[in-house]
Formats: sequence, C-alpha cells, structure tokens
Amino acid sequence: MDETTAKIKLENLGYGAFFETSRQKLGWGDFSVGRVMTEYRGAYKVKSVNGEYLARITGKQMFNASSREDYPAVGDWASLARGKG
Repeated sequence: MDETTAKIKLENLGYGAFFETSRQKLGWGDFSVGRVMTEYRGAYKVKSVNGEYLARITGKQMFNASSREDYPAVGDWASLARGKG
C-alpha cells in the first residue's frame, strides 16, 4: 500500500483527547469525525480516516446560523453523516 492510499489517523491531523471528550459530551459519538481542509462556496473538503469527502452543512445549521462564525472554517473538526441521495 503506498502513502496515498494508506489510511490516516485522526491524531495525525491534530485530534486528541480534548476533542474526543467534547464530541462525547455533545452526544455526537455515533458520527465519524473529519477535519475541514478546504472551503468552497457552500461546500467543504473534509478529511477523515476513511478518505476525503466533499461535504455540506445541514439545512438546520444554515437556518440556525446568525453569523459567519456559525459556519465551519478550515481547520475545524466536523461530525460527519452520510447524506441522502
């Protein structure tokens, strides 16, 4: 297996006990975790242990957002769920 296909570890992206504890406290333990690597208009490239994905935030999060700070930024950790369709 070459380096480009090898699975990464979240720890290699900076994930640690602090983030895991916070994730569990929020009740997001059933979701996988990824790090926002790039931001596009309305989409994000997120890297996880299973690869890289093009992700979007939920409609509920967009509805509840009151400012730019309520949206993910490059370097943020995100809980991931597979979308429908």
